Amino acid sequence: LDEYNIESCEMLLKELEILQYDEKHFRIKLLDSGIQDVSSIANLPKEGKMCYDIPENVANYDDQRICGTCQHTCFLSAICCHCSELEVSCLKCCDWMCRCPRSNKFLLEWHTIEEINDVINKTKNHIQLLKQNNNNNNNHDTIKISEENQKTAAAEIDVLTY
Repeated sequence: LDEYNIESCEMLLKELEILQYDEKHFRIKLLDSGIQDVSSIANLPKEGKMCYDIPENVANYDDQRICGTCQHTCFLSAICCHCSELEVSCLKCCDWMCRCPRSNKFLLEWHTIEEINDVINKTKNHIQLLKQNNNNNNNHDTIKISEENQKTAAAEIDVLTY
């Protein structure tokens, strides 16, 4: 986040909040409708931190998490069905992946809602820090301008009284 300005971080925060809302909303609805929660028994690999040079094994793993309906890469969670070892679906497309009942499907979570909330809180804290630094720089600039005005006024007084 360090290389981004306040406006970019605020846009990121809005997107993260939408993402968090969607994930929470759809996870609850799907689990309440019969989708199985396997988060306590599924041992999913963690993909690690994002970087410009993504290792091939991580890229290949991401390719396996593409929704069969909308082609969205399921980074946070996905729905799978016992009828297929390969097919995955994003939370929104779960009813289009196959004709099985929801009770035959299960939710995979790579990131919990708490982890998403943690990223949102870190982003909010970073924005506050950027704003504080911006205010401190503005105050410092105001002090510099004030000092320059005082010097200019003193010089004008010297010229007038000479």
